[in-house]
Amino acid sequence: MHIKNLSSKNNMPNNILKTLVFSNAFLLGIVLMSFEMLCSCYLNPYFGNSIYTWAAIISTVMAALATGYFIGGYLADRSPSIVVLGIIIFFSTCYMLLIPPLLDNLCSLIFNLIPNISAGALISCIGILFIPLTILGMVSPFGIRLIMLNSKESGAVSGLIYGISTIGNIFGVLFTTFFLIPRFSSMIITYILSILAFISSFTLLAFHYFYGEYQNKLTKGSNTKKYLTLSMVIIFFFSLFTISFLHSPLVKKYIVSSEEVIDPVSNESRLDLSSSEKEKKSVKND
Repeated sequence: MHIKNLSSKNNMPNNILKTLVFSNAFLLGIVLMSFEMLCSCYLNPYFGNSIYTWAAIISTVMAALATGYFIGGYLADRSPSIVVLGIIIFFSTCYMLLIPPLLDNLCSLIFNLIPNISAGALISCIGILFIPLTILGMVSPFGIRLIMLNSKESGAVSGLIYGISTIGNIFGVLFTTFFLIPRFSSMIITYILSILAFISSFTLLAFHYFYGEYQNKLTKGSNTKKYLTLSMVIIFFFSLFTISFLHSPLVKKYIVSSEEVIDPVSNESRLDLSSSEKEKKSVKND
């Protein structure tokens, strides 16, 4: 009986870790695809909702996920710590929180500087989507590595994580498109997604707080304070630089509000007029 109790105590942190990884794969799968669908609402006032805009969104998402898979796999092998994963997701949360107050400045700056609407949409997508979705793409390989620390079924584990994450993707697309977007503003939906990402980060860091010794045994110790301090410094200076730049006088002279881009009568984008005017200007300059 005593041996059974010891084994059950040892299995409890492992079971909690598996539950956390699987549930966060689903939760962040929702956030990832919801954020992709929401990007069309961000870009529509400035660049329209054409097939070119969607091509920019989809290609940016694919590039971000590919980058996240590469970086996530590399980091997971070098430092398979749940703290590192929690901090990474927290950085994605902070980035998403910056989008609502800075979105108009970023899109209007690109809208005025780049004559080609398709190129402007692509660059805007990269600025909005690439960093947070790269981070979210790191979650699956990182989660597989964490579970594989105490498991030998690599095929079953990786298939389960990617399957659960894909189910979350499907739910995120449908729920955001048919429920959230018709009822809430883009700003509110962004904050909802940020809260979901923060919950994911918080649960992972809470696991380390309560079961840090178990994690250290699996990873043979890790310098978590170094990662935590370095990440907080990076997040602080990145946020400070981004806010300062997009509110600088250099950027403000290029800013137009989304109301100026949307026709108040038809409630449609004035992109046809603006794009033709830009083309005329480019021809005159040539």
